[in-house]
Amino acid sequence: MGSEKIKIKDIPISVKNGVGLLFVGWIWLLFCIYSYYDKMFLIRFFIGAIILFYCVLQFKKWAQMMVLFCNAITILYCAAFAVLFHFSGSNPKVVVASVINVLLFIFSSYFLLQKTSAEFFSSSKNPP
Repeated sequence: MGSEKIKIKDIPISVKNGVGLLFVGWIWLLFCIYSYYDKMFLIRFFIGAIILFYCVLQFKKWAQMMVLFCNAITILYCAAFAVLFHFSGSNPKVVVASVINVLLFIFSSYFLLQKTSAEFFSSSKNPP
């Protein structure tokens, strides 16, 4: 099996933006879980984030699909918190934090769904 490395300069800007926003989104999500949601879930989400980043940095098509699926679930999760806290009127900071989470994951998905990203993830240049 070849173990050729992917150079940073070979990664399209859309992939860099998508993975960068994914990283920022997960950092912000973990902060929100610790600060506003339920601290009991922090370790589970942290471990999930580590696994997700390990997979996406393999730059494989299946990893791209997995990240997009996880982004969709996270968007629904954070949107639910935004709606629940908005209608309860209890803490407007949580609503804003949740909306920021939703936006970060939407923009990450947007960049990862672009044609250049899809071509990069499915290219045969990637190591097996």
